[in-house]
Amino acid sequence: MGMSCLVLAILVPTASWVDWFSHPVRVDRLGEIPAETVRGAELLAITGVIAGLCWLTIPLLPGVHRRSTDTSPATPTRPLDRRTLLTLLTLTAIAAVPRILRIGESLWFDEIAALLSSSAHGIGPALGNYHTLANHVLHSAVVAWIVESGADEISVRTPALVAGLASVPAMFLLGRSADDDRLGWIAALVIAFMPIAILESVESRGYAFMILFAILSTHQWMRIRDDRRWSIEAYALFTVLGCWSHLVFVVVPIGHAVVTLTLGMKDPRERPALLHTLLAQVLAAVTTLMVLSPIIPDLLRQRSQFVALDGDEPSWFGPEGWHAILGLGGSWIAWAALPGLALAAVGLTEIVRWPRLRSAVLAGLAGGFVAVVITLGAQSWIYARFLVFMVVPATLLIAAGIRGLGDFDRRGIVGPTATVCLLAVWTIGLYLLPPKQPIRDAIVDLRTLAGEDASVWSVGLLEDVAGFYTAGRGPRLVPSGLLGSTLDARALDVGPDHILMLYPSRVSPEVRQRLLDAGFEIHRRYDGWLDWTHGDVEIWTRPAAG
Repeated sequence: MGMSCLVLAILVPTASWVDWFSHPVRVDRLGEIPAETVRGAELLAITGVIAGLCWLTIPLLPGVHRRSTDTSPATPTRPLDRRTLLTLLTLTAIAAVPRILRIGESLWFDEIAALLSSSAHGIGPALGNYHTLANHVLHSAVVAWIVESGADEISVRTPALVAGLASVPAMFLLGRSADDDRLGWIAALVIAFMPIAILESVESRGYAFMILFAILSTHQWMRIRDDRRWSIEAYALFTVLGCWSHLVFVVVPIGHAVVTLTLGMKDPRERPALLHTLLAQVLAAVTTLMVLSPIIPDLLRQRSQFVALDGDEPSWFGPEGWHAILGLGGSWIAWAALPGLALAAVGLTEIVRWPRLRSAVLAGLAGGFVAVVITLGAQSWIYARFLVFMVVPATLLIAAGIRGLGDFDRRGIVGPTATVCLLAVWTIGLYLLPPKQPIRDAIVDLRTLAGEDASVWSVGLLEDVAGFYTAGRGPRLVPSGLLGSTLDARALDVGPDHILMLYPSRVSPEVRQRLLDAGFEIHRRYDGWLDWTHGDVEIWTRPAAG
């Protein structure tokens, strides 16, 4: 790893990095390569050398690769046998079913925006530009590699699907490390059918990557505490991949550090683990700086966008904060989250009895606490989906709750019954949940209603993502400003007779009244669950035009 960093930083000319990172749209717009792209390539050369030297020196420090002799049941080290591997494969295959059922749904706004602004232009531009907040860098680069021959719902969502399915055996390993095989199996079953994990597994964003790397990094954090071989390097690698997937992931290793420091201060026996964790986080930090260095100038240029300036941004004191709490129950639907929250509450009583499980849960919860502190302290904004890494402690708590009910029931009925009820409620909630934002569905009907050659008003945000589904197939979308702001009486009188409206709940009453005055009415509304109340799509038409 160290030599690879040095080779990339020293032997590859900066000009070659600049050419590879250059975004064609930004170059065309400015008439030259953006200064941020050049500075990012220069920064890569510097951070690459630092990261390379750290990877070459830290593993050589005394005691870093001392193999633990502890083989107690609390820290199982036996390899997975064939039966276990076969069972894991079977559970993962079953977990694919609810995910595949939703993978063909319409792409929503951010998925299309990330595809059109980043992935569609190649791997280099995806890795080297952050001119839009929709770019989840690592995920966008993987999608860019996949869609070179064409993009559709399944192809752009395949990376997330793979990450989501990989989370099932990964959670088994974490549960096994936190306690035993039994907890590992329950945790794997829970995440296989958890609605949040399923939904993010079929979304072309970086959130499924966040979940996977949060599980794997927490597992390696446990292995560092057990002094396992290569755990420091593995922890650093998974942490880097998580931060590369989404910037908010940085709170996960900070949470690990907080818990490690607390344990080290309370128990002298934890001091070696504290030192090794800090070494692992140094490796992770310098390597993260290296992989993110191409976009750091862009981040600095638009840092004001991360601050809540308008007062109407999503915050903890609103729907996003509420749904972040519901997420601990495994679902963003209130009634579907209740069984999970109840079992998680039981799990909280269980972690009092099991120190290793308690450490793993606290390490996960600490990341959420850090996110709260940072966003409130920096006066930033937050979405509940940014906190999907909290799936890790939520899964462990729910699994511990199920196991705890089983431990106190001699007949062995309560635990399985609770599991069946939980999975049934989650499955019903998913079945009743509409697509996130059914843009494609509306356009298919609109194409039939208005015709392929017709013109249609497009009402929504400034980025006209609906064009992804109309390009080359019609109808032609006519922009109308932000949420229809440019639609006055004159334009409506002479303009198209059909309207495609995204985010209808955000359209002002004044705009809606102008549409009604011009003779438009709602032809059909398509339900969507995006942002809890804003995922619907509407088709408006004048009766005479229908």
